[in-house]
Amino acid sequence: MRTIKANFNFPHVKQIKCSFGVTEYKKGNTKQSLLSQADKALYISKENGRNQVSVI
Repeated sequence: MRTIKANFNFPHVKQIKCSFGVTEYKKGNTKQSLLSQADKALYISKENGRNQVSVI
C-alpha cells in the first residue's frame, strides 16, 4: 500500500509518502506500551528517510 501511494500522482499535491511504525503484542503489554512501541517505530522510519515501515 505504501509503495502504491508513493507512485501515484494525486491532483494538487502530486505525491504522498507514508511512514509506518509497527509492533506486535507480547504477553504483559498494555495499550500504552503498545502505542509507545509503535510510536518509536514510526520515528525510526522518519529518522531513516521517511516513506518506509519500521517494526519493533
